[in-house]
Amino acid sequence: MGALNLMESTSLQSYAGYAWEFLRLNPKYRMSFERSRSAQGPPKKLINGGYLFQSKSTSKAAEKWGLQYFADPALDYLHAPVFWTEKAFPKSLAIGVEPINSANISNKSIQFSDISCTRHHLLTANGLRQTVLKSSHYWLQFFGYPKIPSDEKGRIIVHVDGGIGLRKRLDVLGFLADLRDKKPVYSEYENTTQSYENLQFYWETLALRTKVISYRGMAEIMFGKDRVMQEWDNNGCSLKSKIVRACARGNELSQHGYLDLLKK
Repeated sequence: MGALNLMESTSLQSYAGYAWEFLRLNPKYRMSFERSRSAQGPPKKLINGGYLFQSKSTSKAAEKWGLQYFADPALDYLHAPVFWTEKAFPKSLAIGVEPINSANISNKSIQFSDISCTRHHLLTANGLRQTVLKSSHYWLQFFGYPKIPSDEKGRIIVHVDGGIGLRKRLDVLGFLADLRDKKPVYSEYENTTQSYENLQFYWETLALRTKVISYRGMAEIMFGKDRVMQEWDNNGCSLKSKIVRACARGNELSQHGYLDLLKK
């Protein structure tokens, strides 16, 4: 099984990004991925900088994890080709794609190629293309049937239907317009800074736990040896309690709680 690569950034502010970070620490998911390797092929690098992945058939095994397609758990949220199912990620937007011409192009037009971020596309056998736009501050997902799946320059037409999650989908649409207009991006449309700090702490603690490090050893890494030497008490000091609770919460998030993050 491949080595676990830590996140490149500790300033992650995306619930969907953290959902992946916790899922990839789940040993059962890692085993499921290993069994799926034969069904995967290399991506195609697109002319405008995105990557196109292809899936010949739906993966029922991946859907059990809320995914369209198995992604390598050795890769962090920016590099792994993670495509959540629409059921798991209700903020996904349905889109249409039109070829650009003089009649429909304007400064209000949205093209994936104009958005500077990680862009991953998944093409399924029936012609459906899933698209994920992501950075440390946001995670947006779209689905539609473009005539040319490898083209990132088509004019995007967003279809926002009613029903459950409408408010969040409208928020996504507004955020996408901000990206088009290159407005400063400080945090995702879903932001709560303290929640992200807590999730980062839970993730770092669980990642250390997977390396079979003792609670005290974890505390020394997280808080420093000097503080642990002064405060540590095997009978139940506050530092030990904090580490134990963080491990328990992190484990819960890696088992099933990551799906709740996708609905925030």
